[in-house]
Amino acid sequence: MALFSPTRAKAFPYSLSFGSSPELATVGVPPIQLRLDEKLTGGAVFAANTWMLQTAPSTFVADALAPGVVSLLYHEARHAEQWFRMARVLAGRGATAAELSKRLRMDPTVAALAVERPLREGPEVREADVWLRSVDSKQAHKAEARAAASLGPGQAARLAQSLAIVQDRSRDESERRRAFKDLQAYLREQFDYLSISFERDAYNVGALAAGQQGGDIASAASELTRMSFDELDERTGH
Repeated sequence: MALFSPTRAKAFPYSLSFGSSPELATVGVPPIQLRLDEKLTGGAVFAANTWMLQTAPSTFVADALAPGVVSLLYHEARHAEQWFRMARVLAGRGATAAELSKRLRMDPTVAALAVERPLREGPEVREADVWLRSVDSKQAHKAEARAAASLGPGQAARLAQSLAIVQDRSRDESERRRAFKDLQAYLREQFDYLSISFERDAYNVGALAAGQQGGDIASAASELTRMSFDELDERTGH
């Protein structure tokens, strides 16, 4: 089963704000703790070693049903589902809780729960194996480190503003073109990060949960970096 549930996606941010995660419970994933961190000015992050999702208080001050909020929280919650499933698959191959905690940098208590529910066959195992290859990849770790270093609060806000400018057809065309180049430059720089299997999957799940157009994030990023502003404008024009 996948975390994504279209019928309940809109309620997910509210359930998290009250410290519960029923969407995760439906797929057998231990509940994650929510921590509102004043130091975060935007975004969210899931940490497997504490089994905690950290986000800025402003996430729930604004409209918690906004597509961006739904996508953000589903993305991070999907990481919890991914990590628990990878742990179950490794447990099915004989890994102990201590070994799971070390290899996946996972909360020992959650690792012990995974050992109690080993997963040995089926499409979920094959999907988890793809994620495990990225977890064990030095290249993937380097791509994540580069992304974390470059996408600070200021950069995140700037990219969001650039996207808004590109989409606002009432703005001056030269301004929209400059914003488009800014987006393309970032996507080229971060393409390796967007291609990491578990990040790619989480972005896609987040977009689906938010009711955004389906598709693959890495493929879309690759296409956008090759596209001219005029091509994009023609496709999105009304």
